[in-house]
Amino acid sequence: MAFIVDCFSQQVWTVASTTNTILELGDRLVCQGVQRVVMEATSSYWRPFFYLLEARGLDVGWSTPAM
Repeated sequence: MAFIVDCFSQQVWTVASTTNTILELGDRLVCQGVQRVVMEATSSYWRPFFYLLEARGLDVGWSTPAM
């Protein structure tokens, strides 16, 4: 998973798909001023991330992968 902090830096880290780590990710993103998260929706793996990040107050969206 990656996110852009500002125009000049980027942080990348791996997040396990457990409830607690996804909620920690949401807290970390909110603390860094992130407001919107967009993810690729593959199978049903996106659902826990979508709902738990949204519960943390983030504007969450998804896109389908290009074929």
